[in-house]
Amino acid sequence: MPVLRQRALNLSDSSTDSSGSGGSFTTSGLSPSPMDHEDTGFPLVILTHNIGKDHSIVECWEPSLRTIVIEHLNLRSNEWIALDVLRRGWSREPVKCEPTIVITLKRGTEVGGVWDAIVQNIREISVAKCGSTIEVEILLGELSRLGQSSWEEIPTIGSSIGLAGSLNSGTVGGFLDLRTSSQTVRVGLTCHHVLCAEHSEAIPMGSELSIVNQPSDTYHADQVKQLEESLEETLLDMQRTNGRTGGYGNDAYNKICSNHMATVKTLLELATDFRRQVGTTFATSGLTVSASRGCSLDWGLVKLEPSRYGTNELPHEPTSNGMIMSGITRVDSIAPIQVGSSVIKGGYKTGWTRGICNEIKSHCKLPGGPEDGTPEYCIVSGKPGIPFSLGGDSGAWVLRPNGKLGGMVIGGVLDGRWSYMTPIEAVIEDIENVMGGTCNVAEG
Repeated sequence: MPVLRQRALNLSDSSTDSSGSGGSFTTSGLSPSPMDHEDTGFPLVILTHNIGKDHSIVECWEPSLRTIVIEHLNLRSNEWIALDVLRRGWSREPVKCEPTIVITLKRGTEVGGVWDAIVQNIREISVAKCGSTIEVEILLGELSRLGQSSWEEIPTIGSSIGLAGSLNSGTVGGFLDLRTSSQTVRVGLTCHHVLCAEHSEAIPMGSELSIVNQPSDTYHADQVKQLEESLEETLLDMQRTNGRTGGYGNDAYNKICSNHMATVKTLLELATDFRRQVGTTFATSGLTVSASRGCSLDWGLVKLEPSRYGTNELPHEPTSNGMIMSGITRVDSIAPIQVGSSVIKGGYKTGWTRGICNEIKSHCKLPGGPEDGTPEYCIVSGKPGIPFSLGGDSGAWVLRPNGKLGGMVIGGVLDGRWSYMTPIEAVIEDIENVMGGTCNVAEG
């Protein structure tokens, strides 16, 4: 029988894992060590990769093995919150990291006792069904719907957004045109939980109940604070420097500081005068489940003011660094994302990042969702150690390298180990069912 390994995360420790959160692995059996690895320049953190298409667990996971694993987890159903199948290990090469069933338990859960028995049963069943080495890893953590730009009149893909008067923030992924027999409405697409953090019920189409700001109140306040601190620190530094020298020989330095302070003051004036209202809530899905696909539905629509119609043009960054294929300048249509393929996303919190759609769907108990969880697409960072998304990126569009829209970020493990995505087909299908019309990526 192949060697089996179990890892458990102890978040009270002071070392770090790939997400940057405190933690170290305690082990039973054989656990990988960076000092034993043949890689040069090995990372000092546990890295996460997509599972890949060639391992036997990809074939045996759905539906039988997943169902069996969940049955075992439900012996302690109030303690586990996510089930993922990924490659985890020390190497930057995915094939050198063992396939791992990752079970995330709520913070504070006691690891041991009953969980030891559950994990051992899962290990034995998994190896027996797959016929190859499978690790089982227990993490303590939290799941989050990832709600947390500048002051530009025309919002763009990945802009910060939030309800007026709310501390909650998220991302407007991009812009859609809704058409019925009587009207065409330009809307921004984000998540329900970004617009309605306090409840899970849907907002009916056309309600227009609440003012939506771009950038969000939280982002706006943070940026203003940073600008004010920068202004104060620059002034104090210039005064200290001139005090030490009596001002002699500091003309060039003083000019640099003065120019910087003038720029900061201009930005502060822009932030103070900028009218941040971008529109009103138009409709949301609530926190529900797709009847046809079984995945989470968590979309929210913002009816845009005519003077602030957003654009789906791609900024310079994702095209210049090779994330988007040459010649693609805007998002103009949708296309399914294939498992195992590369994706990119633009969110206000982490900007433009690259990821890989894992070959096995995760099973998640997202906040406000069904108690028994839902199957969700899992996106692993394309650059180990750098999160694909973090809090504030909810609503961000997930694109294929050809610029086609494939999905939207709805949540993830709170410290950014990996993220969860709803396919855009499920979102648009539900929007069209609710409004009784058509929904397309905005053309203008």
